[in-house]
Amino acid sequence: MTDTEDFEHEENQKNYFKRIKDKILKKKTLNENEYEEVSKRYKQIAENIIKNKDKVQALLKEAMDKAKKNEGSLGEVFEKLQLLFELSFAWVKGEYKEIPKSSIITIFATILYFISPFDVIPDFITVLGFIDDVTVIGFAINKISEDLDKFKLWKETKGADGFGNSLD
Repeated sequence: MTDTEDFEHEENQKNYFKRIKDKILKKKTLNENEYEEVSKRYKQIAENIIKNKDKVQALLKEAMDKAKKNEGSLGEVFEKLQLLFELSFAWVKGEYKEIPKSSIITIFATILYFISPFDVIPDFITVLGFIDDVTVIGFAINKISEDLDKFKLWKETKGADGFGNSLD
């Protein structure tokens, strides 16, 4: 790529993320293509992370800590995020494997986006900082809703004993 092409690509990317941010701030929803564009780089990272139990554990710990610290800002998405954490732990421990790899990658890409300081609206911006996170989490949950329903059913049949958010 030439310097001009690099500049044009970077400008197009900035304009794209500005458009996404504007839609989120205006409380419009992302369409599937926009969501996929935002999540593409996180999915690539997620594919590598899910191969390493230590990295998964560190990622989940960081995400759970951030979620707990910002529970009020996350609103109703907080509970849904907890379900993603539970499913992730059950999958990593080998307790729950009835989920497509693409859904696992979507979950971990979403968690990566959530903890990333480089998202559409930086989290340090009071009140607005989590709007994009909530939007991306909501979109991911809708995308894998059937898998989440199956997990909830599995969890109910398994019972509460021995189940939790830990890799121990």
